[in-house]
Amino acid sequence: MADKIVEMQPKGEQLAIVQKDSSDVEKHLAKITSLGNQIASMRMERRSRSPKPFQKNRSRSEFFDLPTTEIDPETFVTRSLLEELRPITSKTTRRQKIFVHKDLRSCSHVFVRVNRVKKALEPPYEGPYPVLGRSEKYCEGQEYKHISGYAKTS
Repeated sequence: MADKIVEMQPKGEQLAIVQKDSSDVEKHLAKITSLGNQIASMRMERRSRSPKPFQKNRSRSEFFDLPTTEIDPETFVTRSLLEELRPITSKTTRRQKIFVHKDLRSCSHVFVRVNRVKKALEPPYEGPYPVLGRSEKYCEGQEYKHISGYAKTS
């Protein structure tokens, strides 16, 4: 039995026990086994005290430790005021200038950029498409109707 207990101990403890007098080995083994028994009994006590996971009608205090510290009223008011603070929305006074080529304002047809993964040697733009309307930044064109008259196939 003593051999099995020694084998279950980590190597460092085994060497420490073996290096001491052989008469003290049994005394050390008894201490080690009693320590193991104490740990096991402590674990069992902890398990028996833990709340059962599926019991109903349990109060919050059984699962969480309630705060025991008293908060100063001035600190409490300051915290509540700081929680109510919200960021101020800033107004952008500087608008970014949009580059529009001078010929784009008067053109009758435009090329449209292809925003998808293209096949090898496929051009990045399609068109030309007729311009139907203009805004400050965009030209509205007739989609999927090529200038040559045939319908576009993808």
